Amino acid sequence: MNCRFCGAELEEDKKKCSQCGKDNTVVSVWKVVLITLGCVVLLAGLTFAVLFAMGVGFASAPEAPAETTAPTETTAPTETTTAPTVEPGSVESSLTTSVRDNYTGTDEEAAAAAGEVVATVGGKELTNAELQMFYWMTVYDFLENYGSYLSTLGIDYTQPLNTQILDVGTGDTWEQYFLEYALQSWQRYTVVILMGEENGGQISQESLDSLAEVPANLEKMAADNGFESVLALIQADMGPGSNLDGYMAYMNTTYGSLDYFNVMYEQMTPTMEEIEQYFADNESLFASNGVTKESGKLASVRHILVIPEGGTQQEDGTMSYTEEEWAACYGEAERIYDEWMAGEATEDSFAVLAGTHSEDPGSVSNGGLYSNVPTGYMVPPFNDWMFDENRQYGDCEIVQTSIGYHIMYFVSCEDAWVINARSALLSELSSEMIQEALEKWPMEVDFDKIVLGYVNLGPETK
Repeated sequence: MNCRFCGAELEEDKKKCSQCGKDNTVVSVWKVVLITLGCVVLLAGLTFAVLFAMGVGFASAPEAPAETTAPTETTAPTETTTAPTVEPGSVESSLTTSVRDNYTGTDEEAAAAAGEVVATVGGKELTNAELQMFYWMTVYDFLENYGSYLSTLGIDYTQPLNTQILDVGTGDTWEQYFLEYALQSWQRYTVVILMGEENGGQISQESLDSLAEVPANLEKMAADNGFESVLALIQADMGPGSNLDGYMAYMNTTYGSLDYFNVMYEQMTPTMEEIEQYFADNESLFASNGVTKESGKLASVRHILVIPEGGTQQEDGTMSYTEEEWAACYGEAERIYDEWMAGEATEDSFAVLAGTHSEDPGSVSNGGLYSNVPTGYMVPPFNDWMFDENRQYGDCEIVQTSIGYHIMYFVSCEDAWVINARSALLSELSSEMIQEALEKWPMEVDFDKIVLGYVNLGPETK
């Protein structure tokens, strides 16, 4: 492992570099977002993954400079020897360039400006407090994805971002880059909400219930982690100027947008003729990625795995079970199956039971779902069941493998080229939809009112 600042090789099991003396401890992702209390699961990675289809996700990191100059203690921006550029599809340097060279204020200035409206889209308003959330979540997401080679990007997370030049040609700093990205993210979330509202959509009851529980869960998290208040918890990673109102606005914006987007996405139903035409128009591109009309089928199933208790480990590492142990395992699988049948007996209710009962670590977190599995990927009894040509949606049956008993729920099985073409077409259609919305509802930004609170990203505060 090499030092992320000077590139020198680190001594084994050492985080502090013997050459430059800097700590290479990995920056933790925001604690407030990693709430495991059962109500809020809004991880930055998940959000950005969904929004990548909406044109928001980091397409790539800026290109690494050939050489870098280490940031100094001065407040003047340092420069990279070779200016990195922003890749197409990432954030274009257009809004913040030459507008202001510094947006970070004092703690007092950031706190005083928390309620100031800094941007509007179609009547929706963005305050400084909510902007802090989008800005720092952008920073943390970037560090999470590209933290292993920050030094090659010319960025030192232990130094203020407004003191580090990203592009010597324009004078833009890393602060400006992340700020513009945060503003564009908010705009995309917001236009999706506007589209949803225009079409009479509503936020799901599940999201409303989750949002209603957020304040109480933050109170518990603050107490459990030794913070004197929720405000102290939030400001620990989002800086002065952030507050509960801004956090809740951020949560409402992101939850609402994702709900509306999912509804609109599901309503896009291209016909088979459209899918075939799209594949034909892009056949060479699909082929270059290994997808042809001879690529076979892909199946999607949900399952609940019940593993026998006891057993004896063999020399090859596998487990063997007695007839009694297998019988007890089948009895438990049958009990779970009967519980499902006694309820709504739907795919959704099956997913809930899978999350509660399944012993498969690879699928328990997503309702027992395995999506688009190729032939031969699973063990034979599992594979044979889901690729049975007579299988119909909703089929449910208990299947035994060497691992245990699987309560199977069939979802779908289609040609691989159809699945890939449909997915690519839907992505293209959704991107066009978002672009039209961005043009319909442009964003107006009052850069003079933006005040970002300072957060020390150095390891001594984490």
